[in-house]
Amino acid sequence: MNPSRIVSLLLSMFAFVSLTGARSCSGGVGASSGYAGGGVYVDGPGTAVVVDSPPLVIVDAPPVALVVGDVALTVLTPSGELPGTTQSFSLVVREDSAYGPVVLEGHDFVFDANGVGPVDITALPYGLYDLELTGYDAWGGISGVGAATVMLDESAAYVTIELEATAYAPAQGDVVLDLVAPDGGAFGPPIDTIDYYLWAYDPLTGAFTFVESVGYIPFDAFNPAVIPALGYGSYYVEVDAFDYDGYLIYAYSGSFEHFAALTSVSDVMSYAE
Repeated sequence: MNPSRIVSLLLSMFAFVSLTGARSCSGGVGASSGYAGGGVYVDGPGTAVVVDSPPLVIVDAPPVALVVGDVALTVLTPSGELPGTTQSFSLVVREDSAYGPVVLEGHDFVFDANGVGPVDITALPYGLYDLELTGYDAWGGISGVGAATVMLDESAAYVTIELEATAYAPAQGDVVLDLVAPDGGAFGPPIDTIDYYLWAYDPLTGAFTFVESVGYIPFDAFNPAVIPALGYGSYYVEVDAFDYDGYLIYAYSGSFEHFAALTSVSDVMSYAE
């Protein structure tokens, strides 16, 4: 584990114990307090008042319990991804199993600079709970998932979950290869077709992985080629341009960021060697 994460994790645990103090085993109902003070205060079974954002919403308040405890949950961003890729997360707490009823649900919890996100769930009745987590990037795409089961049978339980990166990319857009010949094509033969080779950056390995290649695309400077419905992310592309006789005359290579409905890769190609 990253040393900075370990330090941040220890500090968050210490802060949890120091700020919360001794746990009571007196009667109470399920309640929660979210990251940075946000949460829900429960006044009785079935009643909940949101006092701050991000909220934890009680879907079905547990009945009055004689024995309650707290869960100190620490969520970590997926290891190996670029810092800041996963920025927020949501939390679902189910009773008894992964298929049990939802008792707590929270959204818009944020990670700190070290990729650590603490959430305190307080005054929860003793029992078995399933914690389900979803991480999101800055554009709302799902970037990681995680889950754990906790048996709350004492005053406090400490749970750490590291999200697993997911390749799921709900956000997509088109990429326009708006490339032109050097010198405006005044000193070379006209372009007939182009081929492109595309790689995507993989935050897990820190390298570019091959995506696809398409050849014999008719070239029109006024209607450039489009790569449609490409998932958001960082990419590297190589383009070869050929004349009417099939000779390679120009080439282009470069990386680009694609986080919009329409991304234009605009540049001047170089003479092929």
